Amino acid sequence: MEATFLSNTAVFEGFYAYFIQDPTDEFSKKLHYHNFYELQIHFSDTGSLTIGNKKYDLHAGDLAFINIFEPHAFLPGGNTYEHLFITLEPSFLLAVCSNKSNLLNLWSQKNKHSPVYHLDGDAFKTITGIIDELKQTKFSHGQDLLERALIHKILAHLYNSFFEGEYVNGMESQHVDIIARLIRFIASHLNEELSLERLSAEVNLSTFHICRIFKKYAGNSITKYIISNRIEKAKCLLREDTSLEKISAETGFNNYPHFYKTFKKLTGYSPMDYRKRFCII
Repeated sequence: MEATFLSNTAVFEGFYAYFIQDPTDEFSKKLHYHNFYELQIHFSDTGSLTIGNKKYDLHAGDLAFINIFEPHAFLPGGNTYEHLFITLEPSFLLAVCSNKSNLLNLWSQKNKHSPVYHLDGDAFKTITGIIDELKQTKFSHGQDLLERALIHKILAHLYNSFFEGEYVNGMESQHVDIIARLIRFIASHLNEELSLERLSAEVNLSTFHICRIFKKYAGNSITKYIISNRIEKAKCLLREDTSLEKISAETGFNNYPHFYKTFKKLTGYSPMDYRKRFCII
């Protein structure tokens, strides 16, 4: 089964977000991948997680580290579970890292714990205590600073618990930084022409190098990534009372027939049929 692309702009605003999920509002049960890092913290036996071709049963104290562009699917296993999802833009995660503590090591497949780690006893109580503070504390001013600080604190505790060695070298960190810059630039200019020459100028690398680096991490070409983002944005706009011609322009298609043909090819529906079937206006 082919994985569906999910853009960060369709899930959250800004550089990070957190969601408490339960059976009543589970986000997606389909195989999908996205352009951000994800951390799942499970408070009970919740079901199973498929990453690539491997299935992991999830229990209380399990933490799943899902890499950028990594296909995965969550399958619920009951009616009474609860878990926390923390989503992190690559640029946010890199900003938290330091010369001594590279958090990308937690998401490295070379770590023997990867991708599902386990905490129990006092270590897990510490994490749930921070999560309770994240859920319950509300500031009139500076709420975003509090949330960032508590997410940093969770990551610091997990790094302390699971760090085993430097699996991610300086070059790999630089590549993730390039990916992060490209992701943000593409998201900010999706309604414009995004040629390889323009993207290479933005990160000061040759078109050959950005294509090679992007393909290495995303598994797809940068051109296909841009098209997937355009279609994801179009899906969001179709939920609003926006004309199809305007949606075509705002998603960077140079004409409506091109938009129509591409949308139908990737979704199986025409834009109008998609709006009627999935969108309530």
